[in-house]
Amino acid sequence: MTIHLLYLYLISSSQAEELVEEQAQILEDHKDYLIQVWDRKSAQSDWA
Repeated sequence: MTIHLLYLYLISSSQAEELVEEQAQILEDHKDYLIQVWDRKSAQSDWA
């Protein structure tokens, strides 16, 4: 899911906007999972 900066120069602003919207949707779709992982990692580091 990494975006290369060079790639951004090769697409139009509307394509870039669409890409950002797609990535935002992916993040939103996985938000609960990401929060669980974050909380689990935070709890582990508290005990370290």
